[in-house]
Parts: sequence; structure tokens; C-alpha cells
Amino acid sequence: MRLRVMAGARPVMGAVAGDHVDRGLRRFNAIPYAAPPTGALRWQPPQPAPAWKDVKDGTRAAPRCPQNGNPADSNPAGTAEDCLYLNVTAPRTASGRRLPVMVWLHGGGCTQGSGGDYDARRLARAGAVVVTVNYRLGVFGFLGHPGLAGSGAFGPRTFPLGATTAPNCPISSTDWEPPSTPVPHPASAGWPTR
Repeated sequence: MRLRVMAGARPVMGAVAGDHVDRGLRRFNAIPYAAPPTGALRWQPPQPAPAWKDVKDGTRAAPRCPQNGNPADSNPAGTAEDCLYLNVTAPRTASGRRLPVMVWLHGGGCTQGSGGDYDARRLARAGAVVVTVNYRLGVFGFLGHPGLAGSGAFGPRTFPLGATTAPNCPISSTDWEPPSTPVPHPASAGWPTR
């Protein structure tokens, strides 16, 4: 079964994660939140995601941003520069109340990791809508060069919520509260998000 979730005014198709492993949860993967940072956009601040008309398939994982694999922690390599996607995991029903939204920024020393690395099911079962995020890593996100305006901060500037408040939130539902609290994250993503 598939449900629809809106990213702004854009429809995204996502699987109802549920009939076996994820009973009672909805999961929408690979929702684009920024234009692919490729070609002329590679060394630029993030741009809005292009609009789409068709329903997007939210049942598959997003590609990992470029990174080396790390066999020590089973972290796979990634090569896709078109990787600025988020995932949403939520309870199947809100039980008549608006649910809090938590945005999780992955760790990995700003050189590895992915929003898909984190299992959001436990938090979603506890009643939260969990948004996990891919962001630019390594040289694509953190290389500082005097000839590249804004460089060194493309990683943190890529975050889809900019500030984690309602006006910039790329997801919405009548069942969800917009993010309004600090973003939980591991140490490598510990820079200010407001």
C-alpha cells in the first residue's frame, strides 16, 4: 500500500511501512529538498529543488553523498552528487493530536554517513515524526577556498530546514507540528542550526 505525503505543494509517494517489519509506521524516503549540487551548482549555496508533477516513489533509499567507504564501521562508499534528500518516518495515525517533528542530522565527522543510516522507527513508535537528512560531505560540503564564495559552509547551509522552524520546513501535514526545537545530532554535526 502507498500513501501520499506533500513536500510543499509537491506530491511524494511513500510506502506505508507496515504490514510486516514496520507495523503502524509510514515511511517516505528520498524526498528531494534541494537541487542536485552538480555542474554549475557544485560550488554554490543550495538552490530549491525543482518542482515535479508526478508522484515520486518514496519507497527506495536515497543515494549516499560522495564519501569513502569505511570497513571499520561498515560505512559504504557513496559517489552520487545528486544526494540531497530527506526521509520521513511517522506513526501511521496521529490519534487526533498533532505530532512533534524531530530532525536528525547524521554524524560521521563531516566526511561520511547518510540520513538512511539511522533507524527512526523507535522514535516514530513513541509518537514523533522523524526526518533524517543527507547533506554535502567532505570537500563538497566543507572545503574552504577564497575563490569560492560561501565555501567551507556548503555542508551546513545545505540542511533543508535552514533554521529548523515552520516557514522553511519542506514537509507538512495537518497531523504534524512544524519543527521548533533544536535539532538532535551526533558530534560531527554539532554546529549551530539556527
